[in-house]
Amino acid sequence: MGINFESDSKVDVHARYLKDYEMKNSIAFPFQQGDLDWLCSIYATINLSCLRGDIVGVEAAGETFNELSTYVSKSGDLYQTITAGVRRGDVTSFLRERGYKAKKFSKPSQELIREHSRNGAIIYLRNAEGFDHYTVIRTAAGSTGIELYDSYRFSEISCRDGVWFLDGEEFEVPNLYAVIE
Repeated sequence: MGINFESDSKVDVHARYLKDYEMKNSIAFPFQQGDLDWLCSIYATINLSCLRGDIVGVEAAGETFNELSTYVSKSGDLYQTITAGVRRGDVTSFLRERGYKAKKFSKPSQELIREHSRNGAIIYLRNAEGFDHYTVIRTAAGSTGIELYDSYRFSEISCRDGVWFLDGEEFEVPNLYAVIE
């Protein structure tokens, strides 16, 4: 399975880049992952592998980053992935590349997200302004709260009355990516 991008049109990619640039333009130094790139899907894949104990240490994480970058460059367009991100199905291909049996759930319910987050899962979030992001979540045994393992600046995720919040801001969760045991 190759990498599929949001749009084949360079105009559409450029328009998305400009919109994201305007949102990111207010970000101050020091820069972090996501400020200058759109690699949160790769970081989420690596973070989920770490959370599951399949990657230990920064050296192994760096090797995995290189492997996934090589995978993207061979099956897609690395430049476009860095500057515009990936399509929603590509997270599943990243997980499969890591050796996991993975499944994408569209418009997942709160219950489905909690069920699959017990062993860690990746969710795709989007807010009303168009900002989108991939992150890792886990529901710890005996807990009702969801833990967030994010590569960007976010620190808290919650759901109230069926509405998701990331650091207090409302987001929708269009997709859930789970490792199927």
